[in-house]
Amino acid sequence: MMTCIHIKPFVIGLWAWLLLGVCLPLNAMTLPNQQLELVQGERHILIPIAQVRHQAHRSFVVYDPFALQKTHMQGVDLKTLLTQYFDPLPRQLRIKAWDDYSVVLSDWQFEHWVLVTAQDDQYLTLRDRGPLRLVRADLQIEPPLRLRDFKEWIWMVRQIQVVQE
Repeated sequence: MMTCIHIKPFVIGLWAWLLLGVCLPLNAMTLPNQQLELVQGERHILIPIAQVRHQAHRSFVVYDPFALQKTHMQGVDLKTLLTQYFDPLPRQLRIKAWDDYSVVLSDWQFEHWVLVTAQDDQYLTLRDRGPLRLVRADLQIEPPLRLRDFKEWIWMVRQIQVVQE
């Protein structure tokens, strides 16, 4: 003899809402802290990603070697952002990413670096190698001869630290 279990639509709806309530907070946690950290000595400044996005007024088109096409990017000039917090502007910066990648920029050229917040009118997420990406806006290699020519793209930026000279 076979037993049939009938579940009322209300119960299914209740389970769906419970699952949604559990999954949404987990999805929100995929971007830990959702802040950019600026560090100079003992001074730590936390800037919400939403605030960086709000300041993103620079738009440019650059060839994305990983998408193999030109892409529209929007962000904030790194110089503009750092001028708000550091005086004078530091000559050396350590950039740290969410995946623990770290690189030092020495004698960096202020006018070329953009902290990208959106690509093709979509905010960057960790899945898109965001939420912040440091890009040289003046790179116009198309198509790239070697992907290593794009070493000046730093993905998943989470911290910018002043390197003491």
